[in-house]
Amino acid sequence: MQQLPRSMPAFVDLLAAGEDPVVSEAEVLLRESIADGSLFYVPLKHSRALAAATRTVSGLASDDLPCPTGVGLQPLAAPTATGATWRLISWREEAEYLRLMSVDFTVHLTEDGSALEVLETAVEKLRCAPDDSFSDGSGALDGLGACLAGMLELVPVREPVSTRQNPTSTPSPATSEAKSRTDRGVRLIYPTRSALGSEGPPEEGGGARIGRWSVRGHWRRQWYRSRQTHERIWIEEHEAGASDASVAQLRKVFIIAPRSLRQG
Repeated sequence: MQQLPRSMPAFVDLLAAGEDPVVSEAEVLLRESIADGSLFYVPLKHSRALAAATRTVSGLASDDLPCPTGVGLQPLAAPTATGATWRLISWREEAEYLRLMSVDFTVHLTEDGSALEVLETAVEKLRCAPDDSFSDGSGALDGLGACLAGMLELVPVREPVSTRQNPTSTPSPATSEAKSRTDRGVRLIYPTRSALGSEGPPEEGGGARIGRWSVRGHWRRQWYRSRQTHERIWIEEHEAGASDASVAQLRKVFIIAPRSLRQG
């Protein structure tokens, strides 16, 4: 836990690696989400902003989801000298429902290292309304739905200034940190709302697309001529480019922070 967010892929893999043949609904959903979804991380220093966003969020719709399946790691309280309390929340969008699962746990700091204590596990299923919004049977949004909506509410709106378009500008600390960690098998991405869920640039290199690259999962508005309408569909992560080239396999973690990238 001391190596977060870079260690998040290893941490969730460890949680999903249980060998118990009898697993709960929560464990099944968590394993499915880890296997198929993207990873999102809210830093501890933004715990108060997350709590405020969760209390005031007005709704959650299909268009708000950055991907149909995902896992988020959220702080539940500001850290203390003896440890920190977290919530691991996962979601999976289905035809008529949004399935949610959470595990609340505390990481206690000890003289020998750290110890994890599971506090509570929860599972919820929200119905999708005709307008593509999610709610419980009463039409309200609370519980895990509000937690997920609050996390997504923290994604900054303002687009950063692209250093690729303006070579004389100075990279922000957030951008520099993401680049400096891509050689450790994990890429940290600081998205804006317009970029989250989009195709994004090639995962490796810069400038023109040469050789082979990874295209991250993204939403697309697909035109169906027979029905004369567009529908929002999810395009899974895939590789593109020259078939005889290779792509470095990087695990990606999206850092959710209530600030623009230009502010660092």
